[in-house]
Amino acid sequence: MLRCYAILLCTALLLPVMLFSQERKSVRTMADEAFERQEYAVAGALYNRIINKKRNKTPLDVLQRVARCCREIGLYEEAAFWYDKMQSRPECPAVTFLEYGEVLKSAGKYEDAKVQLAKFKSSKSDSMRLMHSMLAGCDSAIAWKSDRLEMAMENIKELSSPGSDYVSGVTRQGLLLVSNGYRKMTMNVLPERNPAIDTRTNQPYYKAYIFKQYSQGVANTFVEEVLPQLLALVPYHVGPVCFNPREDTVYVTLNSWQQDIANRKKRGPVNGERIMMVFWSVKTGDDWSPLQPLKEINSTGYSTGHVALSRDGQIMYFASNRKGGQGKMDIWFSEKQRNGKWGKPKNCGPYINTPFDEAFPTYNETDMLYFSSKGHPGMGGFDIFRVAGKGTEWKRLQNLRFPFNSGGDDLGFIMKANMYEGYFSSNRSGGGGSDDVYRFMDTHFSERFNNDEGIQPYKDPEPGTKPEPVILAKAPEEKPAETKREEPVVVSPMVPVSAPITTPSVAAKEPEKAPEKPVETKPEEPVVVSPMVPVSAPIAPPVVAAATPATPVEVAKNDPPPASTPRRGGPVAPPVATPAPVESAQEKQEEAMSDIDVAIQDKMEKMQFYYDYNSAILTTKSRNLLDRVAVVLNQYPDWKLMVRSYTDSRGSDAYNKDLSALRCYAVIDYLVKKGVPSSKLYYENIGKDPDDPCNKGVPCSEAQYMQSRRTMLKIIHK
Repeated sequence: MLRCYAILLCTALLLPVMLFSQERKSVRTMADEAFERQEYAVAGALYNRIINKKRNKTPLDVLQRVARCCREIGLYEEAAFWYDKMQSRPECPAVTFLEYGEVLKSAGKYEDAKVQLAKFKSSKSDSMRLMHSMLAGCDSAIAWKSDRLEMAMENIKELSSPGSDYVSGVTRQGLLLVSNGYRKMTMNVLPERNPAIDTRTNQPYYKAYIFKQYSQGVANTFVEEVLPQLLALVPYHVGPVCFNPREDTVYVTLNSWQQDIANRKKRGPVNGERIMMVFWSVKTGDDWSPLQPLKEINSTGYSTGHVALSRDGQIMYFASNRKGGQGKMDIWFSEKQRNGKWGKPKNCGPYINTPFDEAFPTYNETDMLYFSSKGHPGMGGFDIFRVAGKGTEWKRLQNLRFPFNSGGDDLGFIMKANMYEGYFSSNRSGGGGSDDVYRFMDTHFSERFNNDEGIQPYKDPEPGTKPEPVILAKAPEEKPAETKREEPVVVSPMVPVSAPITTPSVAAKEPEKAPEKPVETKPEEPVVVSPMVPVSAPIAPPVVAAATPATPVEVAKNDPPPASTPRRGGPVAPPVATPAPVESAQEKQEEAMSDIDVAIQDKMEKMQFYYDYNSAILTTKSRNLLDRVAVVLNQYPDWKLMVRSYTDSRGSDAYNKDLSALRCYAVIDYLVKKGVPSSKLYYENIGKDPDDPCNKGVPCSEAQYMQSRRTMLKIIHK
């Protein structure tokens, strides 16, 4: 919670306050003052001192506050411990069960969370709506985790500091980041020894950075500050930075430091709150104009920030808690006028916004907005959503589901221009302790979600009825017309990256033994050990859309031909005389493959691409070979390619499955950049080579290990 509000830059104003006889204040007084200042780490330590002294006689409100401190900092297990203590008290307030369920959900304990949420009762409709929404989110999360999407995913450890690091946008030069952890690290400049500290989090203030590897493709990580000539001397938080399409105008979210202080108090340890505001600057030649508040967008006394522009730069989306919204932080928009100024802000409406927090808008595709929400049913914390439309007209709200979303806070979703590689941020369990940057690759991300009808409209249950489990978004593979098969498409398990609709995930320990009915097979071990570990693509049979059937050559005889599959739902025609079958042009082509075609296929399938230990980076020799592969695939439009990657016998099975997935995508990414359509590419991340003699305890040389660390190709004919 606190982490996200710190990201939103709603920072408490800590001005010097003359306090008499401070040394005589009780521990309780100091704890309460720190709590009011939102210094939750300090307050939590002081409240613990009270609890250690009073033990079973600790006042309930102290337990409530120490649980709140843990929850705001992100210590969900500790918060759950204190909520469990509270619920045994006869005077325990009802809201405890709601908050207890929330922290259990954030920790990914969905069944336990449902038990606590069901105990919550309230006469307030918003509170009951939140409770039912969280219950629906728990039901959905359980289903989504069992039917996870297939892709390669990794935590970018080089970009993950001990602090909070999150994705905010993109430019032609690279990926835009916001971090409070890089200031103590050596980047392109020397680290700051004593950076200014935000006392709420005991971390440095945020600054904006750019990750140059995003566009340059260099092997080393290169991060630098954004516009230090403008932002280096800002005294508080520097939040998300957004450039217009020409990159000659910049919009920056900053804490106000000279004016516009909200929630002022005449007396007490806290006398206001620095709200966040949007500032802007225009580039003339090589110089940027001084930062100025964007008057048309900011609202006096309310926070405004995190700007995202549409592709044409004519619509600005941003987050604000101003009046006229649905409640708390909402997504708003403004349209550019003919005179170049921004029009009056308008709320995006109840289809996007809820009585709870919506924030972190990003824009990746035309008329497609991404944002994070706590109000729409999700897996916990902020979930990432995708919605089609613009302004106030929206449709098809989609929760990106697992593994994009988790029990923690997930935000800042950015796609690269190739539309199959992207980034987002998360503080999910198993990460570096706060928000980390994750990278994913999914060659058919757009098709997958364009075929997804979106989450079902949520409705509160009728009074007096027992709510049934609600799955708000079925996985696309659950559509009967797409998934009903009498037998698997392939004998050996393979994972297609080109199928827009996937089957439920099936993890198999032994790739060479595929189950007859993979949808009914239970994985023997979880695909994701922890979100810190790159997410591998579980071995599952490819599902090929009817419009683009593709069956591997070596198993075609085990699968009925596409023509034998009856169309569903159509009228049944009366029997007529059937003429002799006529061979299609494609069938004739397959039967009449020339000797040259056979030789080319044979040569491609004998190619091997090797890697250094623990690496997924293609060597120069491999790239040269792939240049030739790309030429062939572009000359043979009916050929598809299966990319199979292996690792050597060292390391855990789970890690090697992830590493082999990244090696598959290294090849796929290179071929796509050479003009090969991604729809022609499949992959199979095998992990350890089952035929590697080193797996059986035989001593091996480094050259033998190198032979195992490889990628191979297989041509697939229609």
